[in-house]
Amino acid sequence: AEDEDRRVLRANERLFELLELPGSPGEAVGADCVAFAEDVSDQFADPSGFLKRIDELVEAREPAWNDELSLEDGRTLERNYRPIELPDGQGHLWVYYDVTDRDRRERRLESLNETTRELMTAETCEGVAEIGVDAAETVLGLEANAVHLYDEDEGGLVPVAATETTYELIDHIPTFTGGDSIAWRAFQQGEVLSIDDVREDPDLYNPDTPIRSELHIPLDEYGILIGGSPTPDAFDAEDVVLGEILSVTIVTALDQVRRTERLRDREWELTQKNARLEEFASVVSHD
Repeated sequence: AEDEDRRVLRANERLFELLELPGSPGEAVGADCVAFAEDVSDQFADPSGFLKRIDELVEAREPAWNDELSLEDGRTLERNYRPIELPDGQGHLWVYYDVTDRDRRERRLESLNETTRELMTAETCEGVAEIGVDAAETVLGLEANAVHLYDEDEGGLVPVAATETTYELIDHIPTFTGGDSIAWRAFQQGEVLSIDDVREDPDLYNPDTPIRSELHIPLDEYGILIGGSPTPDAFDAEDVVLGEILSVTIVTALDQVRRTERLRDREWELTQKNARLEEFASVVSHD
């Protein structure tokens, strides 16, 4: 908060944390806010724009909300401004928020939306799996992940797509069958399962695996997407939520592929029947 002469009236610890300022809020009281802003401006991606916007707001004395500010270190802040009335004159109130995590989540959701459009163009289940694996790596950050689709003939979850990192960590990606793995348990339960340390799980498939934590994302009756990390506790609640969103889009794409395949098969059957009818009609006509 500033007074009419743009001197600091009050500041809090959070501001000092956000801008990594030396000293304490108490020591800042009475400081020149213009000089204060200049001192911190080099932390922002656009220092001159940061200072210019402050001058514009002070001059206009109109409330402003959610000004987005990019910092050099990659963080994102939002700033609100409000003119205030003080007992001895006018003043200014500035509030800064760190919205880096929120922006990151929004970007990941936007990327998932783009993935949905790409998935809808896939013509085979294998194509859907490839796109799903790529999205899990680039959007969810699952550098090691694989899609296993259920194969009735094999009687298990067969790997059909995986990242390069997965092959670097695991020489042979297995097919999971009934009751022998965490993957099969998650597939049967039909819920996203985050394992902090697979070595502590009774259904661990390979005791010698270099993987420590896993994220299992079921794909309804089609199969499962598995993400792994060589470090424990690698996945959080946000990964689970985004995994659920990704699974819905993958399942929708697989549904579409299966419907298309059934239509294609039906068309082929009808074509064969028509061909036989034409042949029969030709024979009858000849007779």
